[in-house]
Amino acid sequence: MKLILSLILSAGIAFAEDCSFQIDSNQIKVEWTAFKTPAKIGVGGSFTKLGVDKKLLKSSSVEGMLTDLSFSIDTSSTNTKDSGRDKKITSFFFKGVEKIEGKIVEADESSMTVAIKMNGVQKEVPLTGGLDENNNYSMMGTIDVFDFNMLSHLKAINKACEALHAGKTWNDVIVKFSAPVKKSCK
Repeated sequence: MKLILSLILSAGIAFAEDCSFQIDSNQIKVEWTAFKTPAKIGVGGSFTKLGVDKKLLKSSSVEGMLTDLSFSIDTSSTNTKDSGRDKKITSFFFKGVEKIEGKIVEADESSMTVAIKMNGVQKEVPLTGGLDENNNYSMMGTIDVFDFNMLSHLKAINKACEALHAGKTWNDVIVKFSAPVKKSCK
């Protein structure tokens, strides 16, 4: 009986997958959805200038690959595919906030905690998501711009866009971090 159990356990060890994960930092995207009007209509956008402290991220786990990764976002690189809107966002909402900095505090295959620093305030933000069947890793969560002392910024963009926003710009913003992952298993 001990021999049979030993053979089963050793066979199980032989079938265990040894995988590595890799992300090219140039392929990381940071996207957001802000909301306008009393009907809470979403306006999506991204940032085209994202600086990451490592070029190639590689590890035997998603956690090892992303934990302690630092990044910096140039807020003037706001891209909503509408240049007039982009100019208003950078001129009014991000006025005086040239960059957003962050560090991934912890990450695994289904969650991430990111320390985000914006407008002189740092706050940890929880994100959830995962690795899909196409090996795209994406995490999503919500920030409240009031947590970053952005009330005056929100008022400024609301005033600049009062007619388009029907007098209402919301303080919650959905943020999304995504990247294609190269997964190799032996």
